[in-house]
Amino acid sequence: MLFRSRVYYKTPAYLEKGWRVATCENVVSQGPNNVYMPTGGIYESATRLPMTPLEARVLEMVRADGNVTPLYDARFKFKKSRKIERCKALLDSMGVPYSEVSNCGVTRILTKSHESLRWLCRLLGVGTEKKWGSWVLNLPIDARLAILNEAQHWDGVKPNKGTMGATQVHSSKKEDIYWFAEMAIMSGFSAKTYWDKPNNRGYTEGTEGHVLHSVTIRAKNRCKLVERAKEIVFDGTVY
Repeated sequence: MLFRSRVYYKTPAYLEKGWRVATCENVVSQGPNNVYMPTGGIYESATRLPMTPLEARVLEMVRADGNVTPLYDARFKFKKSRKIERCKALLDSMGVPYSEVSNCGVTRILTKSHESLRWLCRLLGVGTEKKWGSWVLNLPIDARLAILNEAQHWDGVKPNKGTMGATQVHSSKKEDIYWFAEMAIMSGFSAKTYWDKPNNRGYTEGTEGHVLHSVTIRAKNRCKLVERAKEIVFDGTVY
């Protein structure tokens, strides 16, 4: 049996209008440089974790640069002044008490008992177990957007001019990059992942952590087809 699968698409002349639906056969006939395909949408879970955008920003800071203690407090160690100031600003905004010690160019910030912060730390996990999990998809959309935006201040970097409007996040943990990508595409962004890249940040080949994984997140929900689609024989389940 021959099925005519349908897809969502846009054309450059009607970008401001909603997505249209057509068969794959019809879309391919329009030419690859005249078709945009969706790369992300908006997903809201029926089971939501009650997290504010500020808490989400603090959560991303802890995930990226914090150490979660067995008591679910967070500790930070910074050399860069911009990170020190941002860390203190976020903790102050959330009302988290902390102590600060500077020595030999390194600033250590230790948080003290704070119920909301400890709840955030429990979500991530203690020590080396700290990471994202499937629970990130249960966050409210504004919390997920806050995490995606906050990443640029910690593990994230702005790439060169060829990818303006994008943020790249790097991690030695595949789970973190996987869930960053999921959060992005479920929040109306696009995401492209890169796995098992050689790590040139000081790890030795053959030891744990000698590769990095990364994701490039762009604040748009479409991409243009640049090559003409190919027809292939497929025998399997179509969703």
